[in-house]
Amino acid sequence: MIVATAGHVDHGKTSLVKQLTGVDTDRLEEEKRRGLSINLGFAYRKIDDHVSIGFIDVPGHKSFINTMISGISGIDIAMLVVAADDGLMPQTLEHLQIIRLLGIEQTVVVISKIDCVERVRVEAVRDTVFELLPQSQIFEVSNTAKGNSIGINALQMFLDKQAKCLQPRNADGLFRMSIDRVFTLKGVGLVVTGTVAAGTVAVGDTLRLLSGLSGCSSTVRVRSLNADNQSANEGMAGQRCAFNIVGDFDKHSVRRGDYLSAISCIEPSDRFDARIRIAADINFPIKHMMAVKLYLGARRVVGKIVIPKTESIPGDNGARKLVAADNVIVQIAVEQALLVCHGDRFLVRDNSESINLGGGTVLLPQASPWRKGDLQRLQYLAAMEHDEPLQALHNIIVESQQPLDLSAFMRGWNMTEKQSQVLLLDAQLHQSTAIIEHEGCKYLVAKHRLGEMQRMLCESLQAMHRDRPMEAGVLTVDLTGQFKSDSALLCKLALSDLLKEARVCINNGYLSLAGHRPTLSSQVQQHWFLFSNILRKGGFQVPLLSEIEKESGLSKKQLSALIIPALKSGDLIQLSQKRYMLAETRDAIAAAIMQLANAHACFTVIDAKAQLGLGRGLTIEILEHLDSIHFTRRKNEGRELFL
Repeated sequence: MIVATAGHVDHGKTSLVKQLTGVDTDRLEEEKRRGLSINLGFAYRKIDDHVSIGFIDVPGHKSFINTMISGISGIDIAMLVVAADDGLMPQTLEHLQIIRLLGIEQTVVVISKIDCVERVRVEAVRDTVFELLPQSQIFEVSNTAKGNSIGINALQMFLDKQAKCLQPRNADGLFRMSIDRVFTLKGVGLVVTGTVAAGTVAVGDTLRLLSGLSGCSSTVRVRSLNADNQSANEGMAGQRCAFNIVGDFDKHSVRRGDYLSAISCIEPSDRFDARIRIAADINFPIKHMMAVKLYLGARRVVGKIVIPKTESIPGDNGARKLVAADNVIVQIAVEQALLVCHGDRFLVRDNSESINLGGGTVLLPQASPWRKGDLQRLQYLAAMEHDEPLQALHNIIVESQQPLDLSAFMRGWNMTEKQSQVLLLDAQLHQSTAIIEHEGCKYLVAKHRLGEMQRMLCESLQAMHRDRPMEAGVLTVDLTGQFKSDSALLCKLALSDLLKEARVCINNGYLSLAGHRPTLSSQVQQHWFLFSNILRKGGFQVPLLSEIEKESGLSKKQLSALIIPALKSGDLIQLSQKRYMLAETRDAIAAAIMQLANAHACFTVIDAKAQLGLGRGLTIEILEHLDSIHFTRRKNEGRELFL
């Protein structure tokens, strides 16, 4: 169990931890000289062979608030220390606000230095604390060596009981840890420490080191490790661990805020969707794209709050803004990519780092920029607001009936392949969903919606075949474009499954129902017969389209209905924008040009004109077409066959 102390400077946090563990967490000479903690201090109390308590002694001085934030995230219990002589101080209240904004559910209050004041003063402080935190346990202790037994045993017993009852954190996920300390030991090498956020790691494992300075990743190996201040072969979620890492990387570039993770862990992201709760005491609006400082793990980065334009956040005169106590979905865009997963907690402060603006929870770690009116995405994020991935899947697939990128979902929840396989064994999911592979990704989709979309696609193709029997099929974009944009993914998945099952075929980019063959209706056959005869009777003298329209009596629309499928089938050749000829005519012209080339290896337009018996303009059009299909090519002032 991890316990973080919090409270105002000189209220006795460090001495309290020393009484509980016997360890002085003031490690630096400057800390001892000034009588306050500058960096995070760590101490451990072993209860038995399986249970121990790790204490994080966070700084209380206002100038060290950033260090305090990095230490207080990812803990089990916050221990708020209030000196009986001073009572609640500004930094005490700020620490308490951070505890609340980070969603830490359990807070125990310790009133220290009770031996320094009269009992009536202790009672007054106790009453004040109770009004502020009525649900918290309150303990009274002495901080002097003379009275070190006062209240300490009761506090120890309470913490020991909490540690034994605490549900272990999920150690089945992929390993992740935000580095909060980096140092070098003589004869050992580089050591990094932090609280393991998820997963398990063992000596000899290969991990990924993500540098916030360079934005690059390196492969490292765990040479040795300590878990909860003891040498160990394995470290797991919820433990304070120190790792001696080796590898081909710049040792001097490793710093607090970097990440150690499993190789297959999610990639860093520069924007994520989240639920944020704005502090209740903010007296100014937080505007769309407002610059802020974001604290996540041990990292502090510059970012912006993106407020989606939705019906729930209309704003004044269309402006998007958040006010005190708002609890809404936003997007956080950061200047430096962060390794975040679903459920990670974060804190947001103003850009000058003087005001706590709010705290939130990551919902979608790798998010795309918001589009105007993206209400379906709001529904998806609302479905993601659950601690259990199975329940989130039920919310998204079974209830909201939305298709899901299963691979991205598993990465976002930091799940191993084994975990994902177990998840999909759920009876209701197995019965009501299908897995569709599309463009290298696996998607989970409700069978009911998948079947409904497949039926609509097949009906649309059937109608197209009925109305345009001469056409071989329809382009994918034309078929899917008939459906609403919010159904685009479902449409693609349904089509992908239809193609896999061979119920739909694709040839030369055109989709058709299996077994479809282009055919001519009796009326179209009559029109084609008339059209082709006009083209055929002229021989090499290819008529203009306007001439065909006049002679045949067919409209431009009717001619277009003949020309388009004939071009696709290869029965018709486009000579120019105004002329079309039969493929058989083009073949006959090619044969005549070959005869000419046998007599004159290099021939001119005049030679071709005489050979074909045509005018100069039409002859040039024909020769340019033959050039375009690489039958002939220019040579000096004439042409030759393209061999």
